[in-house]
Amino acid sequence: MHLTKLIATLQQLKPTELKQLAHYIRSPYFKTTEPAIALFHYLHTLPPSYPPNKINEQTISQQSILLNTASKQAGAATALRKTITAFIAQQQWEQHPYEPSLHYLKAFKQHHLFNDFASVYHQTQKQLNADPDQTAEIFYQRHRLEELKFNGYDAKQNRTIKNDISPVLKTLDEFYALHKLRYICEAEHRKQWFNIPYKTTTVKPLLQILKPYTNPKYPYVYLFVQVYLMLTATNQKQKAKHYSLIKQYTVQLPPNKQWNEATIEAAQYTRNYCTKCYNGGQVAYGKEYLWWMEQMLERKLILDNGKMQPILFRNILTIAAQLNYEPAWLQKFTGTYLSALPAETQLANHAFAKGLYHYAKKDFAEAGNQFSQANIANDLLHNCSLKRWCFMCQYESRENPKGLEDMLNTYQQYVYRHTEIQHFKPLFDKFISYAKKLLKAYDKDNRKRIALALQKEKPFPGKDWLLLQLSE
Repeated sequence: MHLTKLIATLQQLKPTELKQLAHYIRSPYFKTTEPAIALFHYLHTLPPSYPPNKINEQTISQQSILLNTASKQAGAATALRKTITAFIAQQQWEQHPYEPSLHYLKAFKQHHLFNDFASVYHQTQKQLNADPDQTAEIFYQRHRLEELKFNGYDAKQNRTIKNDISPVLKTLDEFYALHKLRYICEAEHRKQWFNIPYKTTTVKPLLQILKPYTNPKYPYVYLFVQVYLMLTATNQKQKAKHYSLIKQYTVQLPPNKQWNEATIEAAQYTRNYCTKCYNGGQVAYGKEYLWWMEQMLERKLILDNGKMQPILFRNILTIAAQLNYEPAWLQKFTGTYLSALPAETQLANHAFAKGLYHYAKKDFAEAGNQFSQANIANDLLHNCSLKRWCFMCQYESRENPKGLEDMLNTYQQYVYRHTEIQHFKPLFDKFISYAKKLLKAYDKDNRKRIALALQKEKPFPGKDWLLLQLSE
């Protein structure tokens, strides 16, 4: 398509944003070039499809003398994209609840309008303190507000004991403590899931600084302290306690209303915690995971600009299938959200969803056929999971039993070949090892011995399935 980058940028704008952009472009204040204005005047009539037959050099050249050559069109497109970028940034700035006020305050200081400064300062301070979410951003803006107050010409004139910059230091400590705790939670999460190490100073001083705010009146502090304690607790009972506190806070929020920022971010950790517990053999956490996902889907929190992460799509379907949700539910979910996946992975994820659907219907041969088509390049963990599903389907279909051991050998070679996933190798090895034993367990006594040994193993993906097969 002609002007590909420009069209891709325009397609990201909502209809309301396109209308606002039209006013922005025509304003002399922002100095948009005439060719860019002419190009936008034509293109803004074409959404949402932007048909390729109307976006070509010949058609556009007929719209204006300013666009009658390919080089003029290219120049206009570059200028228009630059204007759109500036518009997006301006829009983001204007939508920020406090950023404009802080710029006003800085301007008042620079122009020695100290009475105006004092008025807006007190107004902004009240707004920050009254904000119900009390996010890390609010703590940061509170620090910036104090920083502005204790700087400038008027502040330097106050040569008394009242010119105490302690509020600047206090608000900086509080913001830093919360911001760092937030990233420590993410680092700890990545360490536990992907074995990515991290180094940090002790968290205890951070928690002490945040102690006055560790209550539901300050949701961001309260929830992320609980997230940290949930992630780092040394036993399951303590982990469950802090998980429950997060869920209790969430449940008491007004139903069918949008969550605050703290709850949205904390929910990313609770759902992953539920996944880990479920994979660890605690079946009840599968239902907990689906509860979180249902809440987030209901509030349209899963989709990012209309797109869903493929891993979430697969996790929801997988856990629902393993919890014996009806095949019709799996089919409906797939039909609703498949189009929200990235285009390049839709075919593979659709095949995976159909595999689960047929598996739930006990049509194992067709399920295995679909799983075999669901491979995704560079998604090694997903591909390992597929190899397990394919083996399970082949085993339960009772077709070609002689090829089952070859499937396990291929699976093992794949795991050993990809060093990037060696952190997960013990889990894959357990399944492969016991699956090979299953193939050779010809009598009941042998099956019983294998099952007893398997029951003593820590949970791993496929363990429950193996136990079920050994019991037959």
